[in-house]
Amino acid sequence: MPGQHYVNTWIQAPTSPGSDIVITPDSMLYIGVGRPLTIDGQNPPGSGTGEQITVKTITSTTFTADVVHPHAGPSYCTNDPTHSSAMWGT
Repeated sequence: MPGQHYVNTWIQAPTSPGSDIVITPDSMLYIGVGRPLTIDGQNPPGSGTGEQITVKTITSTTFTADVVHPHAGPSYCTNDPTHSSAMWGT
């Protein structure tokens, strides 16, 4: 989509499940409140580790979101629809 800015970054530290989890990505570029992101989306569908989250709050270096699954880290974080399907070969 022309003009669309995609988030493509890594989360190095493990991420625990819970509400309002503080996440520190390598880059905050294009991360904003209300933006849906996929964490661990490179894992195959049905693996139980990839999930979509929604950014709730931001600072200059972190954001918060509700997280359902634990993520060992590093975890890939994106909203680019070409990344997950390319990694899965679908």
